[in-house]
Amino acid sequence: MKKINFIVLGMLLASGLALTSGSKVIAKAENGNVAINNFEAWKFAAGWETSQVYTNEGVKVTVPGADTKGDSAWQYSAELPANDSRDTFAFDVGDSLTLEILVKMYDASTSTQLSESVNDGGGALEFYFTNSSTNKDFAMLRIWANSGGWTNADHSFEIYNIVNDSTVWTSQKAADYWVKGDAAGNNKFTLVFDKENIISSYVGGNDSLVALGNSTFIETAKTAISDASGVYVRVKGSNGFTKNTDVTLCSINGQSLANDGTNFVDDVAPVFTKSSLAKVAGEVPAYQEYEIPAEANDLFGSVAYAISVDGNEKVEGKKFTPTPGNHEVTLYATDLGGNVTSKSFTFNATYSAATFIDEWHSLRVDGSICEMLSDGNVSKLEEMFAKFDAFDASSQETIRDTIDIDDVKIGETMDYLKMMLANKANKTNSTNQSIVNIAKEDVATTSIVLLLALGIIPVVGYFLISKKRKEI
Repeated sequence: MKKINFIVLGMLLASGLALTSGSKVIAKAENGNVAINNFEAWKFAAGWETSQVYTNEGVKVTVPGADTKGDSAWQYSAELPANDSRDTFAFDVGDSLTLEILVKMYDASTSTQLSESVNDGGGALEFYFTNSSTNKDFAMLRIWANSGGWTNADHSFEIYNIVNDSTVWTSQKAADYWVKGDAAGNNKFTLVFDKENIISSYVGGNDSLVALGNSTFIETAKTAISDASGVYVRVKGSNGFTKNTDVTLCSINGQSLANDGTNFVDDVAPVFTKSSLAKVAGEVPAYQEYEIPAEANDLFGSVAYAISVDGNEKVEGKKFTPTPGNHEVTLYATDLGGNVTSKSFTFNATYSAATFIDEWHSLRVDGSICEMLSDGNVSKLEEMFAKFDAFDASSQETIRDTIDIDDVKIGETMDYLKMMLANKANKTNSTNQSIVNIAKEDVATTSIVLLLALGIIPVVGYFLISKKRKEI
């Protein structure tokens, strides 16, 4: 059993818990700023043979076009978010993924066509939604970014399921809406994936998000992602771009990647993962340290934890040692920018009379009465007495009436031990002087005084009583 100082245990019994630190302190970033040099740009947005740089708007991915890749241009796309940050937005964290994306195929300021899509010689932008568990596409959104003019913020679209690597036209809803955004790098496309509506966006004439697919599209997509751990989006021109094309990831799930060339502004709190929350036990053993297994994810990485139990002051870490009973525990997760999220739990800490009896018998197996009174074991005894005192009267009676050794009950042994501890404490200050005063007496007298001074006579009495009972 873990050693606990008696005075400390008494304090724990008064407060109902003990707290221990279990995680490293992470300093809060100044003013919520997080330095961009902590992260390579490709950790957020990337793609095969693409280049990535930070711009003021976010992470710009340049996708190669047919002028350098020829007929293989169709293979190249921007992947959002990149592989390194996908776990942060997996289904284990949330059921949705929201991306804000800028695409620049046309320069509105100079009326210059920078790039087109290979397939149609125009502005067909394709957004492929990909199962991150299999890396297989399950849906494709095609936006005609030049419909109504390149700088027009409302564009017609088509939406497809992808089944067995082939696109399947299932949606007739596309004709009802035009998606907001442009391919001039000025107006963002907002794409929202969630398990219920699959793909939503902002459309002309609406201020709120609208599901882009019909019921057939949605149900087919749900089947395709039933075993997915998450999704990501690939952005490309229809059959590829004709020239290098910039795709900028501006934000992920509300966290902006905009920066001043030095810092991000971190203003989104961490999120606890579902799988880790499912591991949190409702019932825990009393007097044993318990670490809450909940974990929180944050786009910018490090999360520091603190815990508050029964309304007490927060302490670093996720560990606490409860006494018996119910405890209200709140776990806090703080990211580099100082954003905090919290989750509250109710724990029932249990400690039975049977467990106490087993622990007591373990003490007796590990040592005799004399050994139990040694300096190294006194703290164990005091801990057991404190645990006993925390039981109700009925449980205390059950414990006291249980046989300790031979025909002596635990209650009798406890009484002797408490008396010996009291004698030992009372005589500590006078023991040395008593030994000096008796030094000139005979050996027998000296032995008796030493036994009294050390509290050994009650031990002899304890065993004499035990022996006498057996003879009766």
